[in-house]
Amino acid sequence: MKSPLYFWILLVHMFFTGPSALAQHSQSAIYDAIALMNAKHGINVIMMPDARGYHTIDPLTGVLGGVGQTAPLPATFTDSADSEGIIIRILARNVGLPDTASRDEIKTAYASNPFLKDILDVAPKRFGSGSILLNQIEKLFVDSQSGLGTTSVFSNLSNGTADFLIKRAQGELSVAVIQRLKDFTKHYSEFDVLFPRTMNLIKPVAAYDYAKTLNAMKSALQEDFSHFPAHLPGLYSIPRYQEYNKRVPLMTLLFTASEMLTALDGKKNISRSIHDLDTCRFLEAQNNYSGFVRVVVLASDNLRKKTLAQAEGSEFDYISTSEIEKITNGKLANKAELARYFLGLLYQKGKNIPFWSVSGNVTASALLEGWEGSSDIEFGDLLDKVSVASETIQKLAMELPKIKEADNGTSPLWGKPFFSPERYVIYNQVIMNTILLCEPFIADRGTNTLVQQELQRISGYWPTFSGHTINMIKALSQQEYSLAIDDLVHLLDLVSRYMEDRKGEADFKKDLVNDVNGRIDQDVKAINNRIMTIKKELNAINGLSPTTLLEKATVYDQKESLSREQDYLEQQLKELDWQKKNADKYVFKLYKVTEYYKLFAALGQAENGQQVESLLESYALPSGSSRIKKETDFNLAFNAYVGGYFARNKTGGTGFSNQYGLTAPIGLALSRGWRKAGSASLLAGMFDIGGIIRYKLDNEGAYQQDVNLVGLISPSLQVVYGFPFYLPLSFGAGWQWTTPVTASSNKIHLKPHFNLFLAVDIPMFNLSVVRKK
Repeated sequence: MKSPLYFWILLVHMFFTGPSALAQHSQSAIYDAIALMNAKHGINVIMMPDARGYHTIDPLTGVLGGVGQTAPLPATFTDSADSEGIIIRILARNVGLPDTASRDEIKTAYASNPFLKDILDVAPKRFGSGSILLNQIEKLFVDSQSGLGTTSVFSNLSNGTADFLIKRAQGELSVAVIQRLKDFTKHYSEFDVLFPRTMNLIKPVAAYDYAKTLNAMKSALQEDFSHFPAHLPGLYSIPRYQEYNKRVPLMTLLFTASEMLTALDGKKNISRSIHDLDTCRFLEAQNNYSGFVRVVVLASDNLRKKTLAQAEGSEFDYISTSEIEKITNGKLANKAELARYFLGLLYQKGKNIPFWSVSGNVTASALLEGWEGSSDIEFGDLLDKVSVASETIQKLAMELPKIKEADNGTSPLWGKPFFSPERYVIYNQVIMNTILLCEPFIADRGTNTLVQQELQRISGYWPTFSGHTINMIKALSQQEYSLAIDDLVHLLDLVSRYMEDRKGEADFKKDLVNDVNGRIDQDVKAINNRIMTIKKELNAINGLSPTTLLEKATVYDQKESLSREQDYLEQQLKELDWQKKNADKYVFKLYKVTEYYKLFAALGQAENGQQVESLLESYALPSGSSRIKKETDFNLAFNAYVGGYFARNKTGGTGFSNQYGLTAPIGLALSRGWRKAGSASLLAGMFDIGGIIRYKLDNEGAYQQDVNLVGLISPSLQVVYGFPFYLPLSFGAGWQWTTPVTASSNKIHLKPHFNLFLAVDIPMFNLSVVRKK
């Protein structure tokens, strides 16, 4: 693949030389020069030495002749009568003239060229079999074989090393992401809530051993995602999310939709899915969103056909419009009376559901007071609306199992779980009709207007949050994890943006941090109390004197169990201490958390280990085996760096010229580490295989490059700084000695230059390590 720089150079070339430069095929100047020289001596081909003799190249078409030729050139290639015509066409091509250009046109075009203006003044010589030119070609052929035996060895060595460094550089970035993931997730307990199996898997695994767990990680992620919506309400158990919910109560709808729709997508029917919401801890939050959901539960529960004799916990049907009509004999007065009684009972049950407004706090019961004094027609209409919604939900409840069964039958044809459009529609209709069940509380009857206006706004948000949750469930059922996480991130962005917008307000920030820290202090107190209890129990066990083997085993098991619990709790204390000391970062970095949700989703969808590694590279942030030198006082290693360099050289007669490219110095590195502050190294380089790596990357590793020792040897002395926070990147500066590309392939002719580089740090193996005390 060509670099962007290549296309810029091409564009500039077109600008200065005009379109004719690309209208014809071009040939390297060195080949054209050889062709001109040969033609002046009556040889009408380019002759190039190869391993067994020579091969020819047509100077006008570039067509390659047979390789390994040793016989004299045939007469067709040595007819001097054709030579001038070849010279003219080569010269014409190089100034953009057509092949039919005349001798005079060529003379005019080259009139100011001090090197070629006279080339046509002397006719080409006739070729003779004893020509010295042919002897020179033969000598060039013989000379080309020198050093051939060692070239293969160095080619294999350098190509193999280049392959290793390319792979290792990619591996360093993968290890970096895994380590960063471990470092980040250990501070944010939402990962334990949402991805319990995955976190249990990766926590004990060292970052550099991540490759051993790739398949297990994928399986764990897939299992966690299969339960993902069910895990979402568990976020409310985290003190930080309780504070988020207090300030952005819209989150209550996220928890509600996840809880209700997960149950509905499982084995529960609609009435049971709604009823069980009332047991959820997140509805304990004191906000109007929580009140709205509790009103939905209240209305739904009280339109079920449940008798006193039936225990709660079963699945019940909803009453229908036709049943209401029969019960009331279709008479308006009877229907109005029924509506009054129904509202009266709801009034009693709604006294424990609070709502808040600037004009004062009220209960759900107060929201019904506006119906007092309504006409029979108004009561009748209200009961019709509610019963129609109730009947619709019942019809949906009867239809849903059939659709689920049909989807399950279709799944084998898809090769994965099938989520039909009909199922999607049913879930959305359930949500819309739950709002209609709340009509008695939401309708504006002239009382408690502020609360009812907010409830109307909330009822507008409810389908939006539920819709994203339905999309999430659908995507997860089809293992489209990234799509599912996009829906979650869309909802959490509301919280994240709110936090970002207000974190500059000193009072808001202070109050939020203090509230989170207050909850942390409560957890710390509870953990310390438990640790004290464990210590007492351990002391009591240590005072025992078991005699039988069974008694000894029992005592040992009890001690081990208590000790493990104590270790876990002490680790929790350390984590809570970090959360308190870093409250600002811990509270206001929700957008960072969602980035790792996206990574988990992508990893869960990866089809194989190679895709996993590609994803890790794309998310690369910090850390790898270069971490060792940062964790030690001193480290001596055989080290490589792979990255880009920049050099500014001054060469005779040309002024300053900027040079840049790929570098891969290899040598001994003596390092001093400062942990998260980074490291400093002195690199004594011996080789540089950056050119080979560049060749392999350009050709996607498809070809083996021939290399000789001259191209490998590149001594250097450079000072290198390893980036902080365990990033596997380094910045280096110093002197490097290289052989110019114009030098003979068999001669080492080192020239010094000063350069800077930015590269991935790849310790190949450690020679000596002095660890920090």
